[in-house]
Amino acid sequence: MANKRHFVELDKSAMGKLCMFLRQLAMKENWRVRKRASAVYFSCQYRTVPKIAKELRCSESSVYKWLKRYQKYGLDGIATKKPPSKLTPQQASEIIKMSGWKTSHLNGKEFQKAWSFRKIALWIKDNWNITISHERVRQIIQEKMKP
Repeated sequence: MANKRHFVELDKSAMGKLCMFLRQLAMKENWRVRKRASAVYFSCQYRTVPKIAKELRCSESSVYKWLKRYQKYGLDGIATKKPPSKLTPQQASEIIKMSGWKTSHLNGKEFQKAWSFRKIALWIKDNWNITISHERVRQIIQEKMKP
């Protein structure tokens, strides 16, 4: 079986930020974030994913996920469990308008809405090229509509 290689390349500035981040994490008790940051650090040192996973006592798929999130979002991607929201506040407001919901509808079981959550999710994909589940659309609308 071939070695699975997936390395993160960092310039001196980014490596310095990562090392400082790791030092700060050593002072805190958030071992999950420290584990993710360590995976990125080990990858920069050209360790293979299976070796990183074995050393950190986690699955290879977790290591791949952390490296991908780091490459996409930087330190923010590994500092939090979930990547940052894909929708801007303006986009979230727009989907609320599309849904046809009004604040008074939220608490009642029966309400009329212009678009279904699935239809809004498809519209977002077609118009903004953002993949989002219909369940996440529902959550966004409910979060924004809370008094």
